[in-house]
Amino acid sequence: MKILYISREYPPETGFGGIGTYTKCIAEGMAARGHEVHVISGNMINENQIQNVNDVTIHRIRSGHYPLPQNRFFYPVRKLCYRFIPHTLIRLAWATAVKNEYQRLLEEVRHFDIVEYPECGAEAFFLNTQSKQVARLHTPWHLIHSLDKLKEPLLDQWSMDYMERKTVKNANIVTSPSVALAKHIRNRWRIGTIEVIPNPIPTNQYPQADGTGWIYTGRIEMRKGIHILIEAYAALSSPPPLTLIGRAYGNIEDGTSYESYIKKLIQKYNLENKVTIIPGVPHEELKKYLQMSAVAFFPSLWENFPYSCLEAMASGLTVVTSDTGGYPDMVNNNECGLLVKANSHASLYQAMKYLLEKPQLVRELGLNARRRVQTLFDSSKVCELMEKIYEN
Repeated sequence: MKILYISREYPPETGFGGIGTYTKCIAEGMAARGHEVHVISGNMINENQIQNVNDVTIHRIRSGHYPLPQNRFFYPVRKLCYRFIPHTLIRLAWATAVKNEYQRLLEEVRHFDIVEYPECGAEAFFLNTQSKQVARLHTPWHLIHSLDKLKEPLLDQWSMDYMERKTVKNANIVTSPSVALAKHIRNRWRIGTIEVIPNPIPTNQYPQADGTGWIYTGRIEMRKGIHILIEAYAALSSPPPLTLIGRAYGNIEDGTSYESYIKKLIQKYNLENKVTIIPGVPHEELKKYLQMSAVAFFPSLWENFPYSCLEAMASGLTVVTSDTGGYPDMVNNNECGLLVKANSHASLYQAMKYLLEKPQLVRELGLNARRRVQTLFDSSKVCELMEKIYEN
């Protein structure tokens, strides 16, 4: 098959989060199965580039600005747009760039059997194709907006939700990594069949960890529940050192940056010598930090099927996660990790205390987590499932 993935995120240049990680894993996994794979992705420099990495052809493009009418007469219109739909304009600009690059690419490739795109960001909003379209659910913007308590104009919220809903309804196939997100989207957007296929991960790239530290990886933002993690950790008498690795994002309700809020919590509980914040590292370096750890914590308020947790499990760490979203699909409680009540630092504290009292259990749960990921979520197995969905 000839397969095209559309994703503004794609490591390393634009590897900002889980969408980029998923796209890289699925693209390279499908290429390894003999398919011709292309990716339309973003670029950080002011020129388009074509790269070939691990048998995947990556077309990196810039989006520029959405072309609002520039005539002096339309100045009030432009001003209103910049005020009330700023984020929508960014998405429209990227969707326009994707449409143009897709049309150019068709002159070379002639036809794609599959075109897959994420629902978040409505990247395929202007796409006009005869190919089979696959919408992959990650986390729609209305959920991110709600959980991170983002302050955005109502019209911006509505238009982004409309754009994402439209791209999903245009698809021939809709897939989701978690049962929870599939159910949410089915009910909210009135989507019929949604195939649940987990996120893939190349497990052979993650050696078994042998450390003793505690770790969190992912964005430092409200919906990830870092404040809950600090509150629970502060209640322990002599815990292992805790490392937080991730880029900061968003504010709390009073306008203070969430990163500043977390740093103040650390100071409040005198944890400066126990908690280390590292503002994002390259992926290969992240693996080294996982190797030095024994337990990973993911106390999200809600989460789909996060790669941060998959990577920790693939490295043989015990994972402690909230019992919401896709985590119950990933973690069998008391077998390969612990599920705790979402948004409850008391529940998380009890899990931490339990693991401190049973060091041998930490090793056992970590090994079980590694086996579970290798058995169910390895790229070779997930790509085989996705291939059948594409061909059906």
